Amino acid sequence: TWGGSVLFAVSGAEGWLDQDFLLTGYCLMAIGGPGIVFSMMHLSNLFPDRAATIQTLFNVMLDASSIVFTVFQTLSLGFGLTHIQIFIVYSAVPLLIVVTAPLLWPNKAYEASKDFAPIHVPLQHLSFLEQLKTKQFLLAMVFTVLQMFRVNSFVGTIDDVLQKELSKFGTYGKYISWDIDPNILARIFGWMLPVGGLIACPIVGWLLDHKSLQWNIMLLWWLTLFYTVGCFFFNTYLEIVIFAVFAYARTAMFSGLCTYVAFVFGFTNFGKLWGICEAVAGVVSLLVYYSDWAVNRGRWLWVLNTFLTAVTLVMLVLPLYMRKERTYAEIKLPCERELTDKTAAEPLAL
Repeated sequence: TWGGSVLFAVSGAEGWLDQDFLLTGYCLMAIGGPGIVFSMMHLSNLFPDRAATIQTLFNVMLDASSIVFTVFQTLSLGFGLTHIQIFIVYSAVPLLIVVTAPLLWPNKAYEASKDFAPIHVPLQHLSFLEQLKTKQFLLAMVFTVLQMFRVNSFVGTIDDVLQKELSKFGTYGKYISWDIDPNILARIFGWMLPVGGLIACPIVGWLLDHKSLQWNIMLLWWLTLFYTVGCFFFNTYLEIVIFAVFAYARTAMFSGLCTYVAFVFGFTNFGKLWGICEAVAGVVSLLVYYSDWAVNRGRWLWVLNTFLTAVTLVMLVLPLYMRKERTYAEIKLPCERELTDKTAAEPLAL
């Protein structure tokens, strides 16, 4: 992450290097950022009654970190700061992590207290290879891949969709009603995505701690279906609602699926299992290029939205499977354990 930030500072037209290393900087930051966040997930074991909320917080911080670049753009355009000045200062943050991590961070992951272990992890006893072969993991990986492709397609095409003359998209003309400049809507989305994630964080965390895992995954599916179908219609106020729903769903996606891996398989192989899901999803998300191509083909937009709706319908397999599979019923949520402990502590009435 530090190397990527430094390369951002010294590359480009204003940089000190003759060559452009921005792409290399992007790659370094993409590799380093998740590594830092995933290394902290085990801290949720220190507060087992709020485990899902803490995992949600870390995931949201990773997701909301994009707001940093929105602030950088404001500093550059509004105050005339160069990207060299901005990223040299910003590089001090990962440098601080590099210096402090070996001294302050634990060498081993924290484990939940034996006196209070609120989450029963049904498949923790399996080896890494055995966990990889389970239906629970394979279905979760497919769900993750499709979710991230859907999310990245939305983010990767929204500017083009808003900025083009949508009335040229054939049958879409009668559904279009813009009361705000689409460029302004694009800026609104740029702020709503990270800020909405921060606002959604306590709600998503509370639901994961107090509602079943299947309930949360099904809610995520319904939200995905809502903003996917909403993309067939273009209206200023509907678009803003879609932005809000998308921001919440994106937070629920990262937090819910990350919690899924932790609650079903435990933390022993958490990094490898979740890393595989994200790695495969990242490769598949390279196909987002063709989503953008479809948008710029004009009349192909309805084809893209139909395809993404079909992708969303396929995602329904996981929550339906979770509903009938007994493995998920074995997961005891923190709130359920608290209730059990309180009940056990009360004397029996005579």
